[in-house]
Amino acid sequence: MIPRTDCDTIYIDDSGFGSTHYVFTGIYIPRGSANAANKMMLDWRASLDERYGISPEYELHATNFVNNRGRPAGEARLIFRSTRVKIYLECLNLIAGVPDVKIFNTLSDRKAQMTAFGRLLNRLQVAARKRESTVQVCCDGGKEMEMNRLMRDLRFSNLVPSRYGQWEDGRHFQDVRLDRVHEAIVFLDSRESHFIQAADFCAYAMLRWKAEELPNRTRSNLHEAYKLIEPVFERKAFRADPHGIIRA
Repeated sequence: MIPRTDCDTIYIDDSGFGSTHYVFTGIYIPRGSANAANKMMLDWRASLDERYGISPEYELHATNFVNNRGRPAGEARLIFRSTRVKIYLECLNLIAGVPDVKIFNTLSDRKAQMTAFGRLLNRLQVAARKRESTVQVCCDGGKEMEMNRLMRDLRFSNLVPSRYGQWEDGRHFQDVRLDRVHEAIVFLDSRESHFIQAADFCAYAMLRWKAEELPNRTRSNLHEAYKLIEPVFERKAFRADPHGIIRA
């Protein structure tokens, strides 16, 4: 589940509604927490099998799972919506309990999603530098071409404006190349990565919070589910937002 243990790792997935709301959410796991995170996830998925017959190989997709679609325990056993919501909230609590975990979030419209993703990469550069580490980006498949192109561009030239008007050398922009972010994004099949599935759960919590036009948004109070992961938001990612949500 954790591709490597010699660097920090972030698992990113997205969730969207219409043309106006698009979210990327990343679960940032420091290298020192990788083994603990992996064990926590494996134990939890094993417990779902024991309690409800949901195999560790079953893909937990937030939109389908919470909205009572699919047969996670097979044809022989129904998992009712109330139980699905309970499982969904368990996953959010688990992620919030990973040692030293941080959650990065972006919010944009659908057209600006790659701009938002680029700004997320820039915040990962800063986070890894402060940790004196490097970070491996892991994403769900589907946007390989756009994400790889963006990564190449930002590693070649990444002009970042100073929030104070100019940098110490008097320039308004500084070329901050992504030397702390691993060049090759790892694209994982969400059916095989429990942490990509967990990132999907977290992204869906953000969408239920922010997309007020979402049908049945407040059902089972899921518009407040984000509060379970809010304590581990990386608020320094975007200081203009009280929750650190990166805008584009």
